[in-house]
Formats: sequence, structure tokens, C-alpha cells
Amino acid sequence: MSLSQARSGKFSLGIFHDAQVRAGVYLWLVIAGLCVLLANMVGVGA
Repeated sequence: MSLSQARSGKFSLGIFHDAQVRAGVYLWLVIAGLCVLLANMVGVGA
């Protein structure tokens, strides 16, 4: 729990926002991983 969240008192909103950010980061990591995997497969195939 961050100090800004404690001061605002919006605990649930802060947690939800953190979860959204985390999900977005994971999504981009997965997309980046798939792109690298695809590039490697194409490189090996070629």
C-alpha cells in the first residue's frame, strides 16, 4: 500500500488500478515473447 493510496483513502480503486497495470505489463511481455519466438522460427525456417 503506497502513501498516496493511504492518503486518498481509495484503497480498492488503487488495488484495481495496480491490477490493471500489472495485467497490461504481462500482456505486453507475452506479445513481445511471441514476436521473438515467431522471429526465431522464421529465421530458422529461412
